[in-house]
Amino acid sequence: MEKRIKTLYMFTAAAIIGLIAVQIIWLYKQYNVTLDVEQEKNFKLMGLVVQKYNDIRKLDTSYNDSTTIAWSNTNIDYKSHGSKQTSTVTNSFYMYKVTDLLGLPDTVDVTSDMRTKARELINFMEPDSDHTDVKRFEVHDMPLKTNVWDMADEITLDHNSPFTIEGVDSVMKQFGMIASVSLTTVDSLMIDPEIIKDGSFFRHEIKGVFPYVALEHKVVRFTMPITVASVVKSMGVTLVVSMLLSVFLIVCLIWQIRTIKMFVRLDSVRTGFVHTMIHELKRPVSTLKLCISSLDNPKLVYDDNSRTEILDDCRMAVNNLSTYFSRLRDITFNEASQIPLDVETFVLYNMVEEAIAKTHLPSDKCVELVNDVGRDVSITADKLHLSQMVGNLIENAVKYSGESVRIRFGCEYTEGHVAICVSDTGTGIADSDVDKIFEKFYRATSAMQSGLPGVGLGLAYVKLLAEAHGGRVEVVSRIGEGSTFTINLPQ
Repeated sequence: MEKRIKTLYMFTAAAIIGLIAVQIIWLYKQYNVTLDVEQEKNFKLMGLVVQKYNDIRKLDTSYNDSTTIAWSNTNIDYKSHGSKQTSTVTNSFYMYKVTDLLGLPDTVDVTSDMRTKARELINFMEPDSDHTDVKRFEVHDMPLKTNVWDMADEITLDHNSPFTIEGVDSVMKQFGMIASVSLTTVDSLMIDPEIIKDGSFFRHEIKGVFPYVALEHKVVRFTMPITVASVVKSMGVTLVVSMLLSVFLIVCLIWQIRTIKMFVRLDSVRTGFVHTMIHELKRPVSTLKLCISSLDNPKLVYDDNSRTEILDDCRMAVNNLSTYFSRLRDITFNEASQIPLDVETFVLYNMVEEAIAKTHLPSDKCVELVNDVGRDVSITADKLHLSQMVGNLIENAVKYSGESVRIRFGCEYTEGHVAICVSDTGTGIADSDVDKIFEKFYRATSAMQSGLPGVGLGLAYVKLLAEAHGGRVEVVSRIGEGSTFTINLPQ
């Protein structure tokens, strides 16, 4: 059985370690998935910021105030070859002052009629280089689906309302976004936005590159840190449920081991109980058997002294059996109040002497019994049960001692209470066991290591009977010095 339990321990430990390892691997993968989702979400947020800022720029008309007339013209020449295209984009920007067109001083206030007349003059004029800005781009091998007109509009928009870091920052504040922004140019044409994921396990970073004038290779670059805390927070429910399930499974495994261990202990207790019961019953049964055998001897039967001794031995054996069965009955009660008591007043000294006389003392030990109870002390209690309690304490003192032991009985009588003390010079009880020795089926570590028979019911029985009287039992012990048990009973 022990081998099976050890094997089960090993498998359970391996299962717990395996479960934790699998859980860590799963959480790591889940962390990476959540990180990707978080990065994609922030990348989309960057795109929304750029789009929102472009919408704001399109509404900007500051470049075309009441004193100027500005416009642009775009010409695109397509040449397709297979799935690719080559485009030549020409953007022309024109800007004239109304006063210059009408030949008026700059100090003149421009009216709407003046702007209308100036526009009519422009229709009959050839643009000159002083008022014209022409930009020409030739792009090769672009996909046919590429919208070149949108790229040309980017040039016009940037000419009329330049893309600035300050403008992007103001939009980011509206979205509650925190990132560093820089404007730069790239070596080649960039049509689609690009996401760059960087960083270590404990600190991640996402970079988003968005073209705002693709034909001029101008891009805006966002750099946003992503902390582990934000990723874990996003995992939220998944992480909590995973941890709870892991803890639940580990607790179940440990509980299973504890349950099996408890059943093994119960099996051991059962076996020990049977052995102890056989040991306890063997002595009175052997005595009765010997007495019955003596009846076959006519000399013993007709001899008054012999017959009296045989009858006394039979009575003692029967009394021991009755006491043992009474003890077994009482220990099965769940509550001390259920134990029937036959309360009477008797002399304590005589009861102790009787308990000593009933106790079987081993011949290989030197046992000194000292009854220091006052001869005139009378108490009120169940005499039979109290005798059994004292007998139990004597048996334990003799059993758990060396080659010699001294057992002393004392009594302290106070108003309303009597304290019966049983002291010994045995092996003593460890501090870790003192609070547990009165539990049913509990045996101290030193008792189990000694190999002596027992099931851990003796002291539990003493406590049960003390509580049935409305009292209590206490112990003071030191390893190597002995123990003192005190039975306190109300009077």
